Amino acid sequence: PANNDPANNDLPIELPDGVQVSVEVVPLEWGLFGGPAGDTVAAAATNRAGLAELQIGPGAHALRVTVDSDVVIDVSTTTADRLVPLSGDIAAQPFFMPAGATVTIETRQVPGGWSVSARDETAERVVAIDSTDSASDAGAWFHERFEAVLSASDAQYATAELMGAVRDHGGPIVTERGVLFLAPAPDGAPAPQIRGTWNDFAADPNAELHRVTPGMWARFIEVPPGPQQYKIHYPDGDAWVTDFSNRHITWDGFDPGTVGAFNSVLAPQGARTVWLPQVDSPQLSNQRDVYVHLPASYDATSDDFAALYIHDGNESIVRSQMHLVADQMAASGAAQGTILVFVALPSQNVRLTEYTMGTAGSRGDDYIEFLAATLVPLTDQLFRTRPDRRARGLFGASLGGLISYWGAMQRPDVFGYTAGMSASFFWGDNFLIDEIRARGCQNVVYYLDSGSPDDNFEVTHVMRETLAELGCNFDYTLEPNGRHDWSFWRGRFGGVLVDFTDASGG
Repeated sequence: PANNDPANNDLPIELPDGVQVSVEVVPLEWGLFGGPAGDTVAAAATNRAGLAELQIGPGAHALRVTVDSDVVIDVSTTTADRLVPLSGDIAAQPFFMPAGATVTIETRQVPGGWSVSARDETAERVVAIDSTDSASDAGAWFHERFEAVLSASDAQYATAELMGAVRDHGGPIVTERGVLFLAPAPDGAPAPQIRGTWNDFAADPNAELHRVTPGMWARFIEVPPGPQQYKIHYPDGDAWVTDFSNRHITWDGFDPGTVGAFNSVLAPQGARTVWLPQVDSPQLSNQRDVYVHLPASYDATSDDFAALYIHDGNESIVRSQMHLVADQMAASGAAQGTILVFVALPSQNVRLTEYTMGTAGSRGDDYIEFLAATLVPLTDQLFRTRPDRRARGLFGASLGGLISYWGAMQRPDVFGYTAGMSASFFWGDNFLIDEIRARGCQNVVYYLDSGSPDDNFEVTHVMRETLAELGCNFDYTLEPNGRHDWSFWRGRFGGVLVDFTDASGG
């Protein structure tokens, strides 16, 4: 019987053989490619040859078809809409539904004009209906990569690849529907949520992602204008994850006493930090994250900037907030705006190996070659850096100071400035001090400091005397009662920036 009552969307349909087919039409909330939920759908049905005709307007809607016997369902559309099986075939195809099965058909518009659907595990096949909803065009590049997700054997990996493509394209897609958030997760997992400053990082059903493919969850979410911080929250294990599709990050404010974590940032303003995840280190056969902090003046001018490469990159941000020191120094005019390239370790387990030299197992030479031959060219390509060795410096504390000096000694053609705080110059029976005596100053500007009476004070004093005897250009700072600790290194970092400003000709 015909039914045009908008309030009644559950339509039992009598088929000639007595097979019961129930069709439910449900407006969806903000979905992946659908707009906000529309009005209740008016529907009509007849039992002539088991035909059910449904009129679906703009917006996002789900059709849930349930049968009580084995049956073959053939769905067809009007000239205004077209059906697409999840496999990506253009023509609509009949599909088999076993007794008791439910199939969900979701009307979600995608860039390029075709749609996808979440799969209901009880169905043999899922189809999707194009809606007349006017979606913003996210670009052919997204369309192509999303199609690859649909056909991938490992949907979670393909989703991560898609998120990387979104990041490289400039970050999360923003349309009049909101921000498109993506996340990989297996089918059986609870839905991930986007938790941020706009919802106080709390549980929020309006920020719950929808399953789109077996390994991909996504949703358009309305986010207030202006800078907003957020993370992807996975209920399983209460995991908080930085958004892989967003290149802008900031320290999340928690210092665990070791490497820390980051929030993703929407619409950053002023000074900002750009995340380069998993940068390949061919010289070391590993990968590491790099965090590039741009000064507030970077977007306000077309000038090129000096760049300081900082070891222990994650901890230098999390435990010393050296990027904030740089922002304060630049704002006060005490030092020039400088690009800080925070180079993280692939693992804390390789720190001793990568930051030492001259002893068995040391790979400091390979690490320095990674910086000089791989990371510096990448940074120069992506950001407005000054192509001048004087405007490139190395900085680190403790073993990071040791490898900073070694880097400038090995590649003075690339780095014209080096700074070591509380540096471990004692390594290898003062190996590095002997090396600098043999090589000379090499036209490098040096900075060194320590606390006293401990904090590598004595060996730092020996290095200072060596630089003075050689006639090198150097600056030395001694902090009475200073300790071998991140808080003291933060306190002296402003002096490094002033010194680097002078050395780079800024």
